[in-house]
Formats: sequence, C-alpha cells, structure tokens
Amino acid sequence: MVESRNSAYGNLTVTENGGIRSIYQNGVILANAPDENAAEEAVHYALLESPAPRHILLIGRWSERPALVVEALKHPTIERIDYVELDPALIDIARQLFSRTTGSHVSILA
Repeated sequence: MVESRNSAYGNLTVTENGGIRSIYQNGVILANAPDENAAEEAVHYALLESPAPRHILLIGRWSERPALVVEALKHPTIERIDYVELDPALIDIARQLFSRTTGSHVSILA
C-alpha cells in the first residue's frame, strides 16, 4: 500500500505491485497506471466514430486520464479536452502518486 486517505466520497487507496500503481475507492478498483492498451482502446475506438473530432469531455476517474489525453492528442483535429472530476481528493492523490506512471508531459489543472 502506497497511500490511503478519506475523502467526502469514501476511502481512496493506492497500491503498487511490479511498477503498476492501482487506485481503489471504497475497495473497488478505479484504474491501473500505466495501462496504455486500455487507453488506446478507450480513446481511438470512440474518436474514430467522428470524421474530425475537435472537442473531448472526459468525466471521472482521473488516474486513467493522462494516458487517455496522450492518446487523444494523437488525433490532429483535437482542439480542446475538458475534464470533470467529482472528488477533489482523487485529483490530489493522482497528482502526487501517478505522475511517475503517466508521464510528466500532461498538466493537471483543478
């Protein structure tokens, strides 16, 4: 276990095993990082549904988002990506503990 803290929405726990960090909320896994294969599937299948996607809205589960952003930016037509997260503690824990696994080239603004 790397960290555990409570938020207004429950307990957040981060574990690490073999270089993979996992984040749990109330005992339920939210995401693993890095997980580039899942990010590729989640982003490219969705964006290929539009001939020229320009704006993206990502909602929830921050720990997966940096990889999704990196993949989305591979599409040359993307102009803007907005992200909404209900739990500010999730943003804090992800900033502190997931920047190593997701890359430093993604900025997180809250």
